Amino acid sequence: MSASNADLTVLLKEVGKKAGIRIDRGSINDQKVTASLKDLGLESGLRKILRGQNYYLFFSAPKKGEAGSIPQCDVSRVVLL
Repeated sequence: MSASNADLTVLLKEVGKKAGIRIDRGSINDQKVTASLKDLGLESGLRKILRGQNYYLFFSAPKKGEAGSIPQCDVSRVVLL
């Protein structure tokens, strides 16, 4: 996904829809965003487009992996303050 001079609110709505996560938009600094999220995971992409905003990322419970592997957590919700 990439965006060129897109409204942050519109971009977040699209990211939330595509990722299947809830994004609560408080009183955000609605700015224009240009970003390429190609080859980025959801967490990294969100951190990139939310730079300069106050926000919390919430994660799902760790998924069990193979023995000795690091448990993986997915972004499950974003709250902008």
